[in-house]
Amino acid sequence: MTQNSGQAYEAAFFDIDGTLVDSFEGIKKSVVHACGLAGKKIPSDSELRSFVGPPIEKSFREYYKINSEDAARMADSFQEYYRETGYRYGKLYSGVFDLLKALEGMTKCVVTNKNAAYASKVLEYFEIRGYFSKVFSTDRVKGIGKGNIISAYLAENNIQGTNGIMIGDTIEDFQASVEAGCDFAGVTYGFGFLREVKYDFLTVGSMEELTGYLRSGRLAICSCG
Repeated sequence: MTQNSGQAYEAAFFDIDGTLVDSFEGIKKSVVHACGLAGKKIPSDSELRSFVGPPIEKSFREYYKINSEDAARMADSFQEYYRETGYRYGKLYSGVFDLLKALEGMTKCVVTNKNAAYASKVLEYFEIRGYFSKVFSTDRVKGIGKGNIISAYLAENNIQGTNGIMIGDTIEDFQASVEAGCDFAGVTYGFGFLREVKYDFLTVGSMEELTGYLRSGRLAICSCG
């Protein structure tokens, strides 16, 4: 991956959970709700953190070692509760408004595993939808991942890969940046990356630090094969 030469980015792509919104309490309550309906043991808080980020059906399937049909039913119960009530238990990370205001003039998009209409609803609830020009959703049935979405957007808008950056808190987000050929910033205040671990990509521990990098484009990212 080629390092941005110090100019500010033209486009920034954000994940939601663990990046913009601390959604743990809402996800926790939604998992507990789904487990109750399915008669399953409730995971500990530390185990529940692994449910933040990945597709929820996959999390249920892998944690409980159940088949896809049973996992899908639990996921439906989770989604029903989360979409009606659970998301309201989340909170914006400190500094989100300052970050988005500081990036005025830069194209900002959300790329998420959530349904796009629902993701917009969450962003509207936290009063930040207006900062984003687009909200994109992955489609696992059609095989459209975050990397495909970012690549298509960059190409359609004649933006070079190194003038775009993906910001997220999971390996999936990093892999999307590799697929799209854009830069990446992993946030360690979220759920997926640890502050004390050294990764082969840039990590930032606060909104203030992230704002500085996004405005200046000063990334020192290791090339990852």
